[in-house]
Amino acid sequence: MLRSCAAAAGILLAALTFAFVSPGKGHTAGAMDAAVSMSIWGRCYAGGQLGQVQAGSVIIDSPGNPATSWNLAGDTFAVETDGGLYGAQAGCDYRLAGTPFVVGLVVDAASAGIDATGTSGLSSDTNAQLTVDRLASVRGRLGIANSDVLLYATAGRAWVDLRVRNFDFDGSPSRPGVVDMSGRQWRDVWVWGGGLEVALWGNWTAFFEALNMDLGDVDLVGTAVNPPGFVVLFRHEDIALTILRGGLNWRF
Repeated sequence: MLRSCAAAAGILLAALTFAFVSPGKGHTAGAMDAAVSMSIWGRCYAGGQLGQVQAGSVIIDSPGNPATSWNLAGDTFAVETDGGLYGAQAGCDYRLAGTPFVVGLVVDAASAGIDATGTSGLSSDTNAQLTVDRLASVRGRLGIANSDVLLYATAGRAWVDLRVRNFDFDGSPSRPGVVDMSGRQWRDVWVWGGGLEVALWGNWTAFFEALNMDLGDVDLVGTAVNPPGFVVLFRHEDIALTILRGGLNWRF
C-alpha cells in the first residue's frame, strides 16, 4: 500500500512539474491564445476512469463483552487488500473571471473488485470477509489552473455498497464450532482528496486523483450453529478505502 501511495505521489509531482515548467500553450502563444486555452477549465465534461481501490479494517472478537467471544474477547486481526476499479464521471467547472481559480461539481459511479478475507491469529479457521462491489460520489472541486493543468482539492459525499462477513467452519471433535453471519448496506460517508487534470489536445483532458473514505465500524451479531444458540459478536472497525485512479474527460 505504501509503495502504491509513493508511486502516486511521484506521478502527481512529475505531472505537475511538467505542466507548470515545460513550454505549453500558455507559454508560447499570445495573451489571446492563453485566454482561449484557459477557457477549457470553465466547461462541463464527461468521461471514463480506471484505477485501484485499497481497503482495510480491523476485526475485533466480542469487543467489551467476553460472554459473546468466539475465540478470545478482544482478539484482533486485519483484513487488507486492493482491487481494480472502473467507472464514469461527469461534471461542470467554472473559472472565476480574471483569476486562475476554478470551482466545480463532479458526479461519479464505479464498480470495484474488492473481496478480501482475513484470518485470526488464534484460530486458523476463524475468518472475516470484506467486499465492495460498487461506489459513487458527489463532490465539489476547488482548484487553480494555468492553460495546461488544473490542480484541485475535492470533497463531498460517497455511497459504498459494503458487505461484511464472519465465518468459522471448524469441525474438530475437541471444540467443534460453526458460525456464518453477514451483513450488507450502503454506507453514506464523507470523501476527500485531490488531483490534477492536464489538457491534452482539442477538448480532451486527462486526470489523476487520490480519494479517501472512512466507512466507520460495523458490528455483526449472530447465532452459532454449533454450539446451538450461542450468540456471537464481531466488530469490523475502522473500515477505510483509498482510491487511486485516472481517466479521460471530453469537455464541451
